[in-house]
Amino acid sequence: PLILDKGFTEHIKKEPSKFLITGDWQKEIKFSVSIGVSSLIASDKTFDMLFSQADKALYQAKNSGRNKVIYQ
Repeated sequence: PLILDKGFTEHIKKEPSKFLITGDWQKEIKFSVSIGVSSLIASDKTFDMLFSQADKALYQAKNSGRNKVIYQ
């Protein structure tokens, strides 16, 4: 099984914040990342159940601010 540790997701979350886009406008464009993580458990009968949990975690991350990781 794939084990996703928190260090990996924190790295993914921080990397895009290093990039800035500048142009002929006054402000910079900055990047942020929201991540939803779920784990497959014995009661999950289908991939859709796992995906649904990850999707819920993603929307919780988006609704709680920028650069967030939520583990479901």
